[in-house]
Amino acid sequence: MPKTSFEKAIEKQVREQKRLAQKEKMENRRIERQRQRESLKQLGIQQRGNTALSIVNSSKKIGEMITMNETYETMLKILLDKFNGDINSLITDNNSIFPENIQSDIELNFEVLKNYGMILDWSCYIDGTFSLYLTQTAIHYFDNKKDAYEDKQKSYIQIENLNANGGNVVLGDLFNSSLSVDNSIQSIENEIKERGGEDTEELLSIFEEIKDYAENIQNCQMVGKNKYLLSRLKEHISKNNWFYAEIVAFLGEIVLKAMG
Repeated sequence: MPKTSFEKAIEKQVREQKRLAQKEKMENRRIERQRQRESLKQLGIQQRGNTALSIVNSSKKIGEMITMNETYETMLKILLDKFNGDINSLITDNNSIFPENIQSDIELNFEVLKNYGMILDWSCYIDGTFSLYLTQTAIHYFDNKKDAYEDKQKSYIQIENLNANGGNVVLGDLFNSSLSVDNSIQSIENEIKERGGEDTEELLSIFEEIKDYAENIQNCQMVGKNKYLLSRLKEHISKNNWFYAEIVAFLGEIVLKAMG
């Protein structure tokens, strides 16, 4: 028996309800996938920000200036080469201008530069390009770092001569002394690795002896003679004067603590 118009209408309504239900189901799935993608994106941004902040917080300081490691100084040098002198000018280029190790996690590295205060409003695009603004801090970073090193060396405990007298070493004049956390063992070792170049192993070896010597001062409460160590140290007065300054400051702090 042929279906009545009413039955046909009912069937059409049922089909339409099923279609709408399926459409709603698919839309809900799409919204959920989009929500998950956005959630993962936000989580990635948060994790990247936390990692970048951790890198910056663990950076070495020269006096009051926070300095960047070689990776981020390399990035900054490349960006400064692209700078046209106008602080309001957007720098846009391809990620390939950076070394491969920097490209491999370019978004994290840009976020680190942002946390250092070197760049603003950075963006990375799907075609492999980026855009950003440099800051005044970035433009003057290397000059400020040079000045900070010079100021630091001027404020160190200066020991021009170490003279033997009756088996003990008499420390020379002390002036403008600045006994800070920069004189810590970890700080000196980090600086050796960063600036030692071909002399890194030799400087680390000398510093190991310096640490033993300093421990002896603390234990015996006196400064004993060590001509061999003094000779090794003096070899680096001219070539690695920064290392000499670090050691002088470190030993000066140890001696002053022993005095007290």
